[in-house]
Amino acid sequence: MFNRLTGEHIFGVEERPAPPTDAPGDKASPTQPFPVKPGPISRISMTREEVSKISAAAEKSCKEQYDKAVSMGPNTPYLMVPSLVFPSSEGGGSWSGASFDPSLGLIFVNTRSLGTMAQLQPSVSSGLLPSYAKRKINFDDPEGYPCSAPPWGELMAINANTGEFAWRVPLGEYEELTKRGIPKTGTPNAGGPIVTAGGVLFIGSTVDFKFRAFDPKTGKEIWSTKLENNAVATPMTYQGKNGKQFVATVAGGGLDNFIKPATDGGGKVLVVAYSLP
Repeated sequence: MFNRLTGEHIFGVEERPAPPTDAPGDKASPTQPFPVKPGPISRISMTREEVSKISAAAEKSCKEQYDKAVSMGPNTPYLMVPSLVFPSSEGGGSWSGASFDPSLGLIFVNTRSLGTMAQLQPSVSSGLLPSYAKRKINFDDPEGYPCSAPPWGELMAINANTGEFAWRVPLGEYEELTKRGIPKTGTPNAGGPIVTAGGVLFIGSTVDFKFRAFDPKTGKEIWSTKLENNAVATPMTYQGKNGKQFVATVAGGGLDNFIKPATDGGGKVLVVAYSLP
């Protein structure tokens, strides 16, 4: 977080050691910048004991896969041997960005905590330049769920005045896992939140076809509805001709690789809008 007028760090940034790369001809910086506050909005590393334990089979398989990869902590690069990278191209913050409530002083953001196991291999960039590209290696349990321990998706609020987390909750649900007695895991998600002056935060984004409303002060889910497809989009709010306020989103699918069973909602693309009575 920066002072937008001066460019100064508000809570400080530290240069910390970062692992080297082994790609021929490539040289990584020995350090990388780490913000002092806020803390990471998603996981940035993983130990062997942090594999998924949603079942005995999952834990066994994920530990066996973990043992085949190199993990050097935060900023582990893609290597010429299999490496486990967090948050990777599958994790971290969404392309949609964050939302801010100036009356509460809170920043709201949704994230994925997913690692990628991958290995660099020779490639040709633009059909001309010798380079290296990553080959992704499966890092899922036997049922197809992520091998990193849940939560796999989160929604959170950061206090812009202190840099501390006000709250963070799992975002999304695999109903079949909930029925097995597994605490809500969150799901991979894409598309961001909006918060209204009336004090409601709306978000779709998850793979469970849900559109949800949260209390922005506490993170408590206060409403949800199931759509006909995933709302991989950021909602909008507007005033209708009748003077009522509406909230709308697009349910057009996406994130199919993370849906069990895989489906795209039949290819439907819908615009849905809601308003209070």
